[in-house]
Amino acid sequence: MISKRYVGFIAAALVLVAAPSLKAADPTVDELRKIIESQRAQVQSMQGIVSAVTTPDEKAASASQMRNIGQKIRINFAWSGPKRLLIDEGDWVSGDMQNTHVAAINAFDGKEFRRRTGKTFLIQPLKSGYSEENIYLYDIRWPLTEAQIVQCRDFPEKSQFLPHCLLDRRWVVRPGHVPINGVPTLLVEKPETGWKMYFDPKRNYCLVRAEYDGPSVNIAHAVYDYENFRRILSGLYLPMTVTVTASMRTEEGKPVGVLTNRVTVQDLQVNNVPDDRFVLKPTPGDYVIDNVRSQTYSYVNTDDETLDVVAQRAALDVVDMRRQRVLDAITTFAIALAVGVFCLRGYSWFSQRQGRKQPSQMA
Repeated sequence: MISKRYVGFIAAALVLVAAPSLKAADPTVDELRKIIESQRAQVQSMQGIVSAVTTPDEKAASASQMRNIGQKIRINFAWSGPKRLLIDEGDWVSGDMQNTHVAAINAFDGKEFRRRTGKTFLIQPLKSGYSEENIYLYDIRWPLTEAQIVQCRDFPEKSQFLPHCLLDRRWVVRPGHVPINGVPTLLVEKPETGWKMYFDPKRNYCLVRAEYDGPSVNIAHAVYDYENFRRILSGLYLPMTVTVTASMRTEEGKPVGVLTNRVTVQDLQVNNVPDDRFVLKPTPGDYVIDNVRSQTYSYVNTDDETLDVVAQRAALDVVDMRRQRVLDAITTFAIALAVGVFCLRGYSWFSQRQGRKQPSQMA
């Protein structure tokens, strides 16, 4: 009879022999959603520098597919909770196919939105999309704008952002691994929509490619390739390069070439964004339109005085200017009155002289 001790040894040996052939089961769609959710929950703030270059092929260029598209864009961005910063500069092709340069600084400190374009400085209470439109986060399907967050919260199954879109029950995990750029990936697909996503199991299921059929009226097919990954936090890998290849079409469905957009990221940091990154103040010479305090003024050097003090001083200057205008008007009226009186007296004196001369002349 074989003792229980030997049975245990034999079982352990069989496990060791079989271990190399054992393979971890692929996650379900729900498990994948929870993995991505836990990854992104670690990030409370982020900042970095993003450059994007869009290039048309010959067919797209001849069909004016670069209309209203940024040729070269550079943004310096940061976010922390509700706070946003976006320094945007780039060369765009306008609606009439003319090249134009755009530069602006946008900041939302949680209470006020501020924007500088040239020498115009705008202040308003509501957060603006100008401080949130982030091409990098959009490309990696990370919701940031108010509209995106609301959609993910209220209609997650209709969202294009991760992990919320995986709540749609139509997603399925395909068996086997598909090689993408030399990496074996897990393919998750939404049948009959042309939407496919490929995840890398060796890097905690980071997204390495996404494909879409007809994501918009003018795009027949789009492929997002993610490369040059960096380990940002435990279990979180983010790409430093995103290449988007879009097959363009007319509204009638006629192919009109391909646009290629290449996005690169530098100095990406998470969870160490200081609050002073979201402070934007006027500089001397700025024309300030303050819709919070209902004031408009030209900003001057304040010797480290606060904006409120400067605004109050500007308001007082406006009052003093109005007082001076009133005094000037009174002075002008007084002079005019004096001149009028003088002229009236002169006319009376002249009439009297003429009246005295008349008798002698009649004689």
